Amino acid sequence: MGVVRTDRWLRMYAEQWKKADSVTEKVDVARKTLIKPLCDVFQTKDVHALQDHLLQAGLLQPDQPLSSQWLEREEPWRIVAEQYRALQRKWTGPEVKIYLLPIEERNRFLQDQLGGKMGLTLPEAVILFIHPAIEEEELRVLLTHEYHHCCRLSHTKVTEQEITLLESIVMEGLAEHAVKEEFGSGRTAVWTRYYDRSWSMEWFEKWLKPHLDLPNRKLHYRYLYGDKRSGIPLWLGYYFGFRLVATAWDEEATTSKLLPCPAEELLAKSEFHER
Repeated sequence: MGVVRTDRWLRMYAEQWKKADSVTEKVDVARKTLIKPLCDVFQTKDVHALQDHLLQAGLLQPDQPLSSQWLEREEPWRIVAEQYRALQRKWTGPEVKIYLLPIEERNRFLQDQLGGKMGLTLPEAVILFIHPAIEEEELRVLLTHEYHHCCRLSHTKVTEQEITLLESIVMEGLAEHAVKEEFGSGRTAVWTRYYDRSWSMEWFEKWLKPHLDLPNRKLHYRYLYGDKRSGIPLWLGYYFGFRLVATAWDEEATTSKLLPCPAEELLAKSEFHER
């Protein structure tokens, strides 16, 4: 396993995309060259549904041409391969496949909130949505966060349906503390500082505490990312996860030591243990 040379997929995509006359044809090209090869990874035969899922996650929309930079640079695949092997050795992590794909740069949320990059993690794979000129350390940071998820999942063994909201929250907090350990606090995501000056314990009591045992990752998104319609603050679960881990982190803690630590134990060690 390791880094999959999706540059070959992208070259084929670019060549066929230029020959396509309509948007519908371009969508078909993307489906055949970029989506279908991922069906086994996502354990699905529904290529149309998978395409919709990846487009929502941040994949380049088929109506847009692929930047020529994708066909001129090999550095992203080399950088990711180096970082992956280094982290795998350090954390005794699992073998996974890593896929680099172009991000939709017109998506303002991805640009403003996530710095123009996004990741998806499965137990045995990582999908990184990036732009081709991404800075080297920025790419290493992104992989560190996402690969940490793979390592955590290799310890917890939970499925998407079984995982609790507490574990989802802790996973995000641990992954970003891994980034802090590797690259310093200056490289942590914007959501780690989002509510440093305005945090309210009432948010935890109202929005998170009653649902910590809620299973199924798909039901966690509103608590992790926020839900404007329900009044749940943006990035609430992510921020809370980082804060929970920060207050549970002692002098002897390291990413490697905390990887197998149960979420309930970290909660008990944190500032929220008596809440």
